[in-house]
Amino acid sequence: MMTDTESQPDDKIKAYAIFPNQRRMSWLNGSRCYWNGHYYETPVPRMELARSLDVMPHHDSAMEAKINVLMSTVEPTNEKKLSAEAIERMAWDYLIYGDYFTVAHRNKLGGLSHYEHLPSLHTRRAKRNFVLLDNGLVDSKYKIEDVLHSIRYDGRQDMYGRPGYMAALLSIFLGQASTKFRYHYVKNRSNTGFLMYLAGAIDNEVIEEIEDALAGGEDEQFGNVVIHDPGANSGANTGEKIKLIPISDSKNKDDFEQVQQVTLETVLAAHRWPPQLMGIVPKNASGFGSVTDAAQVAFVNEILPLHRKLAGINRHAGQKLIRFKGYDLGVGGKAEG
Repeated sequence: MMTDTESQPDDKIKAYAIFPNQRRMSWLNGSRCYWNGHYYETPVPRMELARSLDVMPHHDSAMEAKINVLMSTVEPTNEKKLSAEAIERMAWDYLIYGDYFTVAHRNKLGGLSHYEHLPSLHTRRAKRNFVLLDNGLVDSKYKIEDVLHSIRYDGRQDMYGRPGYMAALLSIFLGQASTKFRYHYVKNRSNTGFLMYLAGAIDNEVIEEIEDALAGGEDEQFGNVVIHDPGANSGANTGEKIKLIPISDSKNKDDFEQVQQVTLETVLAAHRWPPQLMGIVPKNASGFGSVTDAAQVAFVNEILPLHRKLAGINRHAGQKLIRFKGYDLGVGGKAEG
């Protein structure tokens, strides 16, 4: 956006203001579910939440770890009515989007035939039913009483759930931005190390040896520039023939490591998941402490609440379709729910 300068003469200096485009992340402030004539819109674009898994490994790793532990502590009692795959998909949806959908299909007598998982990415709530979208258009409709919609509480609206990592989304995308910046910085060889100025007559063989030495190996990341001026006054000593002129900081002082560390800490805090259960290597000699103790605490604090959310299927069905177990640590210990 800029001010109007069309009325100014072409031969005059034009001054105008440019404002940054703030639309990209404006949805982070969203809290309302607008009615579009067919269904209620989600307060946060769900494709952005899904995309967040692809931009930061620790964000995805924390969820994967929770799912792996969860699925080791639940089992379906009847695969035909509710499969383990459907349970896992519902758990993924709850962690990513803050809610999950499953619809009960009935037989001809009105009894329960089976439950089908409805992906939260494409399922929306309408005024009298739930709808499943295909390329943004309503593809299927389901009765409200047949759909179990379990949500994580959001005090600003009650149509959809709110994922537990929402407060860390900016940090997640910041980590992606810093990684992309470093990647393109290195790829485009913007990280030139220095300029070498060679003055006077120098044998071609010597020049080639210097070039080979500066080229480094295949994994060399820093480029260097050589300028040879044969007609220049070479001077009386080697120091005047060869000069090194720094161009940019070879250490890439863009605070990359600091940004990565801060985003990591933010994401771990948002997920409340022990780093030793995610394969993170400690930076101190003392480490992170007992893995067993961390696993037991994580199970009680994070997995048992997921048990209670999934138990809603048993209540909705009026029968026990999911059985919950303790967490077998495999080291002679077992965390019980």
